[in-house]
Amino acid sequence: MVTSESASVNSVSKSVHNHTRLLQHMYSSISEDMAKMVVCALVSSCLDYANSVLYGTTQKNLFKLQTAQNLLACVVTGSFQSCSHFSYNDWLPVEYCTIFKIANITFRTLNFSQPAYLHSALHAHHSTHSLRLTNTNLL
Repeated sequence: MVTSESASVNSVSKSVHNHTRLLQHMYSSISEDMAKMVVCALVSSCLDYANSVLYGTTQKNLFKLQTAQNLLACVVTGSFQSCSHFSYNDWLPVEYCTIFKIANITFRTLNFSQPAYLHSALHAHHSTHSLRLTNTNLL
């Protein structure tokens, strides 16, 4: 049985693979900067959109998304033949993107109290013991 999380990952992966095939055909007719711009737009719209809900997902799902991101990196560099274990150093791995997104949302919520529904859901941790980390903001 396929969960909705796996179905979402499969859909994103399929979409990225289709876009990658189309970009491979166009690659010789567009500049490298244009290819980078298109790929970065794909990453932000397909891979990064709502990826914070994938926190704690299975390694299988993370592998599918990472493979999709690596394929897009191949488009940026134009190295279509050696794409199997390729990674692009300018992008965080998919697993860390989800963690970064959650940390970023939490930071903005704690410091700017927006959105209010998230701010009310976050509770500061108050230790009963005197620790060196007493002055840090723990949740």
